[in-house]
Amino acid sequence: MSRHGKPDVEQSAFPFTFRHGELATALGLSTLLKAVAALQLCLIAMALAFDIALHNYFLIIPLSLLVMAAPVSVNAIGIRARIRS
Repeated sequence: MSRHGKPDVEQSAFPFTFRHGELATALGLSTLLKAVAALQLCLIAMALAFDIALHNYFLIIPLSLLVMAAPVSVNAIGIRARIRS
């Protein structure tokens, strides 16, 4: 933790400084997961006879997964429920 109470990114990333293989593997598996998710939704859309170009799935799906992973809340809705449970 830094002196402002926020996590220090540099200190958190230090253990991975010399582990380039593990980082490359994690990046590759993450990319593969995003591609499989996009392909899955593409196949579902094809089965439902939607006419959407393939490249749109590989653009929209990874971006939406990234946005969903961001810890953002509106007026702290849902945060207090997590703390209590």
